Amino acid sequence: MIPKFHLKILKLLVPIVIGISIPLLLVSCKNVDWKKIFPRNTFDSQFPKNNKDLSSILGSRITLKIDNDTIKLKIGLKGDRNLITMERGGDTVFCGTVCKFKGLYYLSQKINDTSYWIFALKKSGDKLYGINGMLKEELKIDKEVLSGKYPTLLKSMNKDTSVIRLHTDKKLIREILDPYMDSLKPFTILSSNALTDTVTSNRIVFPIDSEELE
Repeated sequence: MIPKFHLKILKLLVPIVIGISIPLLLVSCKNVDWKKIFPRNTFDSQFPKNNKDLSSILGSRITLKIDNDTIKLKIGLKGDRNLITMERGGDTVFCGTVCKFKGLYYLSQKINDTSYWIFALKKSGDKLYGINGMLKEELKIDKEVLSGKYPTLLKSMNKDTSVIRLHTDKKLIREILDPYMDSLKPFTILSSNALTDTVTSNRIVFPIDSEELE
């Protein structure tokens, strides 16, 4: 049985991330190896840095283009969490915290009280990497952890390796994801009303981070 959270992410992201038809996938779901589609890993806490207001970085409304597809997103705050929704239809794409660490933005999506997915975004000029790469990034983490390259990142794993529990080590997460970002196909930012991530919003103050100054 597919968890509701996973199904929601599947409907929103799989057409872009994996390039397959949702109706076709759902009809043939009995033959799908879900381990190849959904990540096995979860982190034991959100990314350990100060939360930022993503709308001050990307804008409260942003239009993105990839190939022949154009999407419009609304970005704002829901309490202390960042909320990304599709402008048309209002479907939620992301709800969680956003942290900056050494040039990348790390988005933590809460799955339950003790589990999080973490993926990264990179903004370079008018290019935005990773907004469609959540599942790909998580599968990359799966692969690296299963290779035995990051033993200190691993907290626990069941016998068939279908469930991987990880420590939220920001340096190791960056070591895995930072060189991987450029392999993801970027979106082009067509329009945005963004400020900068050094300004003060009326809801959250962003202190200058000594690690970012480095």
